[in-house]
Amino acid sequence: MDPLSVLRDYAIRNDLDSITRVDDEFRFGSTHCFPAATTTAYRSQLGHLLTLETLIHFLKNHHLNHIDYMKNLSGTTIPTVSFIDRQPLLDYLLQGHVSSSSSSAAAAASQFINPDEFSEITLRPFDLSDVDDLMEWTTDEKVSRFCIWDTYTSREQGVDFIKNFAIPHPWVRAICLKNKAIGSISVAPGSGIGVGRAEIGYALASKYWGKGIVTRAVKMVVSIVPLEWPHLERLEALVDVENFGSQRVLEKVGFHKEGVLRKYAFIKGRSRDVVMFSLVRIDVS
Repeated sequence: MDPLSVLRDYAIRNDLDSITRVDDEFRFGSTHCFPAATTTAYRSQLGHLLTLETLIHFLKNHHLNHIDYMKNLSGTTIPTVSFIDRQPLLDYLLQGHVSSSSSSAAAAASQFINPDEFSEITLRPFDLSDVDDLMEWTTDEKVSRFCIWDTYTSREQGVDFIKNFAIPHPWVRAICLKNKAIGSISVAPGSGIGVGRAEIGYALASKYWGKGIVTRAVKMVVSIVPLEWPHLERLEALVDVENFGSQRVLEKVGFHKEGVLRKYAFIKGRSRDVVMFSLVRIDVS
């Protein structure tokens, strides 16, 4: 049997205590033995195959909330299970199926197929060398329609964005496909009485819409930023009421739709109604 099937069998019958580690191997009672670093067939929602060591450590510590789980791994070399993979992984390993009630169920159902061409999505800081890639989508009116910035008309605007906004900003990343900047995602920290909250925003080249790329990027941010900013209690997003695609992204990630703020934002010459979405630390925990 493959290691994932063996582990699932032991997990379903609540026999994890019979799994022991001896040097660099895991022994399943007296029947099976696998190297700890074995890559299993379980693929995370970010496209990575999880190791046996990662799965066993997570199973034996899944009672911890995600923040404490990450702290528990501090100082080790064990790869982590992201927040967005927790519930689908538990459903599969402990119950043998993917929970239909999980907000990640659709993505989890495809965990065991080969990665598609967009599995190599990464987030990284912008660099001035990204300006030509940036101009491909900042000059597109379909992209800028719901953004606070106007459609770019010159390369100098792209250089200015990278040099004077993206680079000095507390948290702006390029959404990259094979290191090509095809979009951006940012988290703006609050101040004063809003010091415990931050606002997320994103934009993506229109030719990549509908492929789950922004959903993947937002999930990555949700897994990363609360650990980098331990004071953060709330991540929120303000979305135009007509921007249904962006609303679906946030709902897929698990953000809560709090309501509509009428005539809340004055953008591009008119007042707009916006939908408030939020994800608070207790949701992640």
